Amino acid sequence: MQAIQLSERGYLPRRTIQISFCSALGTLLWRDCLNTVRNPVLLHSRIAASFIFVLMTGAVFWKLDNDYSPSHAEKSLSTRCSVMFMLGIIFFFPFMTAAIVTFPAEKPIYLKESSSKMYSLSWYFLSRNIVELPVIVLVPIISSLIIYWMAGFHTGVSYFFVYVLIEFLTCLCGNSFGLFGGSIFNSVQLASSIIPSFVIPLLFLGGFLKNRADFSSWYGWLEYLS
Repeated sequence: MQAIQLSERGYLPRRTIQISFCSALGTLLWRDCLNTVRNPVLLHSRIAASFIFVLMTGAVFWKLDNDYSPSHAEKSLSTRCSVMFMLGIIFFFPFMTAAIVTFPAEKPIYLKESSSKMYSLSWYFLSRNIVELPVIVLVPIISSLIIYWMAGFHTGVSYFFVYVLIEFLTCLCGNSFGLFGGSIFNSVQLASSIIPSFVIPLLFLGGFLKNRADFSSWYGWLEYLS
């Protein structure tokens, strides 16, 4: 059916969504789950890459020095900044890459179904994030159980859960940034080559490689994009 909208020029037909939110979301969730099951290699490679790099990072930064005396404080803090920087990259890039690879292939289907008013944009992205949520939650938790004790971070329940929360947000940010890049470009190859060129400069502005107070005024404002 078509809804009738009154405009200045008269009566203009406009197609509206005739399916309920719950029905549309359930159908989208079912389809997204099937797509995930049909492509297990991508899911397994993303999880395996995160765990492998976490183990490598834990081996390199095994039991960090906790000596914060005046003669060793700078060295200890520098090492901890390095491991946090590496972990941020490890959790960010696999989720960003997976989203970049998968979304451009689904984009023509979404545009066709969206133009037919089968569902709205918000419903589509809500279903995608719900399906991705278990992986985005489990990977940081399991990885944190490995790296937190290998690196010898500060002991304490509250410190551990704050760390897990930060890694969860990093994974979520990587997934969101990948969806953003995949929505701009129609080609997987083009998106995979251009999006990292935007991400890498932001890594230099995060404050881990150079003190934020030393940023020049003409580019220092870019740190707020990082």
